[in-house]
Order: sequence, then C-alpha cells, then structure tokens
Amino acid sequence: MKPQFTSRVQGPDGKFYLVSTVHHRKGEWAERWETAVFEGFGWMTLGRMQRYTVWAFDPEMALTQYFDTVALVTGREVRHWLMSPESIKETRRSAIEVFKRPPRI
Repeated sequence: MKPQFTSRVQGPDGKFYLVSTVHHRKGEWAERWETAVFEGFGWMTLGRMQRYTVWAFDPEMALTQYFDTVALVTGREVRHWLMSPESIKETRRSAIEVFKRPPRI
C-alpha cells in the first residue's frame, strides 16, 4: 500500500519521525484513511515502531489530519501525542468498525 502523503520530520526531542497517510479502502458509504507516526525514518519502518494513529473517512479530512499530525509531532513534546500499542490497536479496531456501518440519517 503506497502512502498518499509522507514526511520525515524532527520532533522537539531531536528524534526523527515518519508521518504517513495511507488510503486503506473505499467502501460503499465512505473511505478509510489512516495517518500514522513511526519512530525513525526511511521507507521500511516497522509497525512495532508506530507511535500514533488517527483515522478519517474522506480525503479532505485525511489531508487535514495529515498536516495537523505533522504540526503536532514537530511542535509538541512526545508525551502529548504518544499512544500505547494497545491504544493504537483499539483506535484501528474502532475505525474499522465504524467504517463498516451504514451512515445514520
């Protein structure tokens, strides 16, 4: 899966992070996009180094979240945005669950 938006950025802690937004899937009612932050840099960053995730359901929101995440990582200390592996898994599970449901009207 090819990232749609990717930046290598440096946080206030001096570490490098890869911020990447990927289009996972287009469904019947919405699209599924994930913006993730990985510690380190390079194109072969392992999932175990994932430090943050946020999900969107349309391309405009995904792009906004991408830029917001770059600003977050470059402007705030890690303790303000770092997610535990369990929290990342739960966020992903919840996003996939919401994506599968039809919209409420």
